Amino acid sequence: MKLKWALFCALSATMSAAFGDAPEPVNAERFNTRNGVVRVGEIGPAFQHNALVVDGKRIFVGPSDGILLWHDYRVGTADAVLFDTGCSGSSCGDPDRYYFALLRRGKHPVIISDPDFYSADGRIDPRPATAQGAVVIELGFEKGLRKWAELKGSRVTIHHESSDARISVEACKQVHSMALDDCSKTYVPDRKCDFGLPVGSVADMGNLRSLSNAPGFDSAALGAACHAQCSTGVRSSFDTFSKEVCGIK
Repeated sequence: MKLKWALFCALSATMSAAFGDAPEPVNAERFNTRNGVVRVGEIGPAFQHNALVVDGKRIFVGPSDGILLWHDYRVGTADAVLFDTGCSGSSCGDPDRYYFALLRRGKHPVIISDPDFYSADGRIDPRPATAQGAVVIELGFEKGLRKWAELKGSRVTIHHESSDARISVEACKQVHSMALDDCSKTYVPDRKCDFGLPVGSVADMGNLRSLSNAPGFDSAALGAACHAQCSTGVRSSFDTFSKEVCGIK
């Protein structure tokens, strides 16, 4: 779980540079709520941390190898614990899935989620519950749209909306620098220049996949710039790159 948290922090640093800082969420493997003690439990011969336990009883087993508790919300007389399931390795492809465990006095815990309850760019910002008991979880951007989840009662609704936000000049410079370094290296497969994105480390590629969801960012233009540089040896200027790839006018 430490590796998973380290990767999240590295990705958050990149996204913070692009869109500004977000409050760091509460993170733990145990919450003492009003309606029960919630913790992460081990399961299986590999002792994977993918079970959710409430008052000593296992109520949920995740589909992957780890669970991370994010936040404990007081929603009226109920408690809603936000958690995720995901892969803890450095090369995981699928995004973490998010859930709420809804705890109510005298009732069995209920797991609430939605197939779209994930962050495409790896950014998550849990907001405080409102006076009306609604909980909003900011989920970064997906395909250029702002994405957030809303918990009301026992239902999670996922929202998308357009945004005028753009990645920062600093973040664009980081991508431009990586493209200059990686799009002409000798390890480009067969020197055919037929790749779609710069060839870099796992962390670099993860950051690019995240930024590809940002408003104004054009992954196709990045691939074209990389291909042109590889084919001609002529490096793209930052002025051109920032406009065509990062959407900075």
